[in-house]
Amino acid sequence: MAKRKYFDYCRAMTRSSGIQIIRKHELAKMLNVSTSTIYRMIAIGSLPPPLRTEKGYIQGWLLEHLQAWKK
Repeated sequence: MAKRKYFDYCRAMTRSSGIQIIRKHELAKMLNVSTSTIYRMIAIGSLPPPLRTEKGYIQGWLLEHLQAWKK
C-alpha cells in the first residue's frame, strides 16, 4: 500500500499570496538569540505573539508583523 502524502494548505496559501511565515528557529537566527530567549521574550511581551496551531503549538510569525515590531 502506498504511503499517503498530505497536502499542506497553509504552506500553499502563503506561497501563492506572498505571505511569509517565520519559524521560531529562523527568528532566533535573525535576532541572534537562542530559542529559549524567544520563549522568554514572548512571556514578557517584548515579542509579538506567534501564530499557533489549534493544539497551541507555535507555528511562526508573519513577516509583516515582525517588520512592524522592529520599527
